Amino acid sequence: MSIKASGLGPTASNSSHWLYAYGKEGDIDGATGKFPRIRYWDGKGGLDTEELFEKNIKKYPQKMKPWITTPIKYDENMYGFRCPNPLIGRFGGQKYMAVGCSRTYGQGVLTEQSWPEQLGKMLPGVMYNMGVRGGSLETCYRLVKWWAPLIKPKAVFMLSPASWRRERVTDDVKKIASICEGHDLAYNLKRIGTDDSDKVHHECIVDAIQYNCDKVGAKLFVLSQYWGGDKVDVARDLVHPGPKQHKIWADKFYSSQNR
Repeated sequence: MSIKASGLGPTASNSSHWLYAYGKEGDIDGATGKFPRIRYWDGKGGLDTEELFEKNIKKYPQKMKPWITTPIKYDENMYGFRCPNPLIGRFGGQKYMAVGCSRTYGQGVLTEQSWPEQLGKMLPGVMYNMGVRGGSLETCYRLVKWWAPLIKPKAVFMLSPASWRRERVTDDVKKIASICEGHDLAYNLKRIGTDDSDKVHHECIVDAIQYNCDKVGAKLFVLSQYWGGDKVDVARDLVHPGPKQHKIWADKFYSSQNR
């Protein structure tokens, strides 16, 4: 597949890196030497690990009760997204994109419980969940810029990630690091940022995303999060929002696009 570089990528040869969730074809499994497209747990350093699951069962048995007999399957396409590959078996009907962070990806919940999947069932067509764990507003911009011309969605739905997060691009676009909680640079970003500067950054990125949506004739719907205040239930990792909160987000997006 040949993609013309413009704006973001310095050369056409590396422009395809922008299509991947993390700028490359996922993380290679050290044991098999292959990219694991199906996972049941997070790797080391993640929030939804089997080790933490066992600890939480002992420490919070009541909270973990719904998840004890509910195995979660993280089935990702070759680009690292929790949805079918948009470039294979092209769908002829209406298409939609969902972008955001782990709360869009559906960390700690079943695929069908994530808000993009629930919203997709309310809409006539197919929904492509392009949420990225640890993703930022810049991640959303990058994915809309490069994927919207290929998917040609009728609408793009964005659940805004934390405004202070960033993407750090190095090695001639071969590495795209998400600077989020746990990253070495996260403290510095939070320390120098202000509520006002974060708000301006959010407005700039939303305007840029709107521009790219306009180019392909897609409508843009943006929903802001209330960190700590929009979690009516919890996911399996006891950190991310659970299925009920995802349903609330799906209903809000559906209502907004119906106005």
